[in-house]
Amino acid sequence: NLFKDLDRINFSKIFNDPNIAKLFPSKKLSAKYSKDEFSFNCSFKHGKSIRSDVCNYRPNILNTDTIKDEDIVCNCHLYSDYIDKSVGHVITGNVNVVSNNKLRNLFKKGYNYIESTFKTKSEIIKSINKDISNYIRKISDQFSVNVRYFDEWRDIVVNKFSDIVNSFKLSNKRSLSVTKSEEYDLNILKNHFIMTGVDKAGNNISFICKKYYMDNIHAELERTDTYEICDSTEEDIVKEHIRFCKRFGIEIEDRILPFIHLIPKFMNPLLIFDILLQA
Repeated sequence: NLFKDLDRINFSKIFNDPNIAKLFPSKKLSAKYSKDEFSFNCSFKHGKSIRSDVCNYRPNILNTDTIKDEDIVCNCHLYSDYIDKSVGHVITGNVNVVSNNKLRNLFKKGYNYIESTFKTKSEIIKSINKDISNYIRKISDQFSVNVRYFDEWRDIVVNKFSDIVNSFKLSNKRSLSVTKSEEYDLNILKNHFIMTGVDKAGNNISFICKKYYMDNIHAELERTDTYEICDSTEEDIVKEHIRFCKRFGIEIEDRILPFIHLIPKFMNPLLIFDILLQA
């Protein structure tokens, strides 16, 4: 996969090569740093996991503003082998409920798994070039050094990486992720189930009948005095929170309301949910 391809490049060795490192414009930095010996260490940022593509418990994914309760139907008869007899609906962590082989194998890896897709050599080189340019801008801003002083160093480094990337054979040929190539079957699952996590098993995926899940959400909202019906819009509520907090000098960063979210507790002899409020 792409990560294995990048592992074949010794980034630190190239950056710290004396013939390349001497081109780094350290003498253009302020007197405090101009005589420092710069040693480069590389770190990698992975892409997003499959969680955001698979799990559909968030209100913006559920489209709770446009879908009426009566439009949410139970499809458990299509998955009779996985119905929990204690509730009469599908609620399971068994990925065999998924008929699509590619999706089932993907779900077995857990929703923190990061899919690797094929990138061309030019895309890899472009990404490396972009990251080096971002690093230069960061150093330039931090030490007030004109970016043009880095041109020679950057060109040598990029050319070195380009030669290496162009010299090896890429190991992965899959252009689409499984969540994209199998999107049709994935959307069917999302129509039938809420896919979310599992209590005490954070990487596992559970499949819950969508109607049963929504019925439990409604039951939780109705049986406690913690919540009450409100005619205000979400935007108005957020604005009121902001005005209230400003009176006490509190700045609000996340300007969205939390939402209620259920995850099953399979460890409990009785099938119950852990009720979470999440922003």
